Amino acid sequence: MNRITKKDLERFDVHLLPDVLSISLWVMEYLCEGDTDEFCAAEIAKYVVDNLGISTSRQAVQAALTKAARGKLCHKENGKFKLMKNGQLELLKQMRRDRVTLLEPGKPFFAGIELEDIFSQMSGVARFSDPYVDQKTLEVIYKTLADPQLSIKILTSKISNPIQFKTDLEKIKVERVRIEVRRIGKGILHDRYFMDDNHFWFSGNSLNNLGNKESFIVRLDDDIRQSMLKTFDSRWQSAQSI
Repeated sequence: MNRITKKDLERFDVHLLPDVLSISLWVMEYLCEGDTDEFCAAEIAKYVVDNLGISTSRQAVQAALTKAARGKLCHKENGKFKLMKNGQLELLKQMRRDRVTLLEPGKPFFAGIELEDIFSQMSGVARFSDPYVDQKTLEVIYKTLADPQLSIKILTSKISNPIQFKTDLEKIKVERVRIEVRRIGKGILHDRYFMDDNHFWFSGNSLNNLGNKESFIVRLDDDIRQSMLKTFDSRWQSAQSI
């Protein structure tokens, strides 16, 4: 394993980590020194709030690390947690996770792999805002969204070949995929993005063109997601169901 050094931790922007667990793992690795390698949830939460300026609570840290202990990411004993090798690997993975993905033209297979990796992180409700969709859009989402429990919402302005699109949409629903598409008036949607209950990604191209044209997919911070979630939900309520 490539060990995370103190310098690596200091150079990394901890605010980019996606959840309480990852941040707690970072704190445990950062504070680990000599014989000091076990921490209670209150200590970790205090450091996160006071030193990192991130809002959390002892209860949130306790719940995240207790669950992590079951997954062997840390060891729990006498109310304290110790970071284990699997936890260090998970932290390293999160720190190295690219926030910008380049999809080169003429590489649809590679684009599919990258989308599958991104979509595998989704949970709860997957929301897609894309001004232009067609049957290929449905195909991409169907192939790359791995979690059958996801509820999928697609908001668009223009549907290519709407009769065929609706036929394909109904076929997907037969397979118990929880998907709904709504259309809103032209000129309202401009940007292409997708998000779930925890993440937000901005896409340079529509889903049906990824891998055909050069495009970037950028993962943005939660404050952007919170803002755009309100926008999406407001537009969704006024859009017409397909």
